Amino acid sequence: MLVSSAIHLRRSLLYFAHFGMMPTPVRADDLQATPSPLPLAFNFAMADYALHEWIGIARYHVYNALGWNPARVNPGQA
Repeated sequence: MLVSSAIHLRRSLLYFAHFGMMPTPVRADDLQATPSPLPLAFNFAMADYALHEWIGIARYHVYNALGWNPARVNPGQA
């Protein structure tokens, strides 16, 4: 079982799968932007968190393409 922030689960599962583990994802929270006609600091923070996660996912794929990540492990071989 993998318990993490909802915004972080996709990247976490990507890395766990890379190393041959298939945990059940459980979100510890559910962060959502607040609709508002004016800019809110909270929404800027949510955008920052989302961008951080997307960059982390892109980095995973770039590292795989360059061969910098250890070899992928198939589930059951870990």
